[in-house]
Amino acid sequence: MLVFILFLLLIGVVVGFAGIVKAPPNRAIIITGLSKKPRVVMDRIGWHLPFIERVDKIMISAFSVEIGTDSPVPTKDYQKADITAVMKLQVDISNPKVMERAYRNFLNKTKEEMKKGLEKSLQGNLREIIGTLELEKLYTNREVVAESVKKNATSDMQSLGLEIVSCNIMQVVLEDEKVIDDLAEKEKSRIRLEAEIQKAETDKQIKIEQARKEEEANAEVSKKQKSIAIIKNEVRVLNANLEKKAAEAEAEAKTAYDLRMAQLGLEIDSIVQENDDMVQAHSAERYRSRKNAEAEGIVAISKAKNEAGTFEQNLAYLEKCADITKAVAEPLSKTEKVVMYGDGNPSQLIRDVMSASNQVVEGIREGGQIDLPKIMSKK
Repeated sequence: MLVFILFLLLIGVVVGFAGIVKAPPNRAIIITGLSKKPRVVMDRIGWHLPFIERVDKIMISAFSVEIGTDSPVPTKDYQKADITAVMKLQVDISNPKVMERAYRNFLNKTKEEMKKGLEKSLQGNLREIIGTLELEKLYTNREVVAESVKKNATSDMQSLGLEIVSCNIMQVVLEDEKVIDDLAEKEKSRIRLEAEIQKAETDKQIKIEQARKEEEANAEVSKKQKSIAIIKNEVRVLNANLEKKAAEAEAEAKTAYDLRMAQLGLEIDSIVQENDDMVQAHSAERYRSRKNAEAEGIVAISKAKNEAGTFEQNLAYLEKCADITKAVAEPLSKTEKVVMYGDGNPSQLIRDVMSASNQVVEGIREGGQIDLPKIMSKK
């Protein structure tokens, strides 16, 4: 039993390894058998069930096909030409439906087998295009010819599961070599004519440009002159306004000056009048003061004279008083000795003398209205 199991495991390992497939970069592996749709393995490792699923290969890298007309083909203008072109194709792997067509047509085929199968189809497309073009375009504009051939062959190639990568016209051989010379001369004439036309057009454009620039320059000059005239006019108006305003300001200033001077004249006259009034008032006041002083002086002089007369009278009275006092005291001068008894007798004697003198003064004051103490105090 164990041996049987090991045998099965060994078979499984062998089958597993036998079913491994690896797709190179330039080929795709197509696995069919168990499912309706084939499995495609590209640039990776895949697996299939040996003895049950089928493994096929298809070339997916680009390849070139050289095609020619084999014999000269009449052009649209009835000139014969023999053309050789090279077209590069590859299996359209971007579109699964188109790729299925390639499986049916090119499965397990080599590049050479694929090229050989495509030459006739592509040759027919090339001959068709030559018959639709003029010899001049065919000879001088090969890119247009190549694009036309590519466009004409695209539908046929898609039906086979291929896409056209590029198409190049390698050689154009004319049956009549003289036609080439004629075409060359015609091309030269055309080029010469185009050059002359281009030169004339260039000269025309230059003149138009010069005229345009001159017109723009004149317009710019006119615009600047107009702007200068406008500015000058604005300056004149501004100067006139300034002069007018200056004259008005000068007139206003003169009027204000005259008015102010008149006001100052009135103020000065008023001040002068006030000063005159003040001077007159001051003079009158000084006159009155002087007169009053003179009157007071006269009164003082009169009073002084009166007082002087009174003083002389008082002086005469005083002299009389002195004589009276002397007469009162004379008896004492003749006394050799005065004997006083009791305490305070000398003082009593002086008081008696002074009392007698005071009585004399009082009598003078009452009799002659002379106040000796007051007169003495003034002295």
